[in-house]
Amino acid sequence: MVSTIAENMSLLEALCQPQTLQAVYRAADLLRKAKKIYVIGNGSSYSISYMLGFMLSRMYSNVQLLERSADVMHISNFCDAQKEDCLIAVGYSRYTKATFDTLSFFHEKGCSIIAITDSVSSPLALMASEVLIAPRDSYFGPVSATALCSCLIAALAQHDASQMLGRMEMQDALAESYGLYL
Repeated sequence: MVSTIAENMSLLEALCQPQTLQAVYRAADLLRKAKKIYVIGNGSSYSISYMLGFMLSRMYSNVQLLERSADVMHISNFCDAQKEDCLIAVGYSRYTKATFDTLSFFHEKGCSIIAITDSVSSPLALMASEVLIAPRDSYFGPVSATALCSCLIAALAQHDASQMLGRMEMQDALAESYGLYL
């Protein structure tokens, strides 16, 4: 247990590099300029993509989480992608075909692509406009990827904070009125 915590701390320390912070700010700039934001991650990366998609959708109305259902990708969710859109693709070794094929589609459309991955030589990184490297341990603990996503959310929140907070407060008030919280 202690060795796992120590390893996760080491992974987090690896994120504290100037080039990582610069990449996060560049990625945030791509997202702010995007007409629509799509988020995908499959397999062990799905939890990261879901969390990021959820947080982004609290901030912006133009976010679409791309999900699979029983080995079927819902292509109708992204077939209208345009050059002004941005895809965030989360993927770690063993990269899924569905994520790679979706990234390839967006690449062919000329969309901006942000890859959150484990290596600059990953198949996702090779087609991305911006690459965010989240180092991983031997069993894909999501700690560094989650921290990197938190940094991306924080970078976005630095711009238009009052507008984003207003949107989140409106969502919370609506959730309260529907009795979603205890």
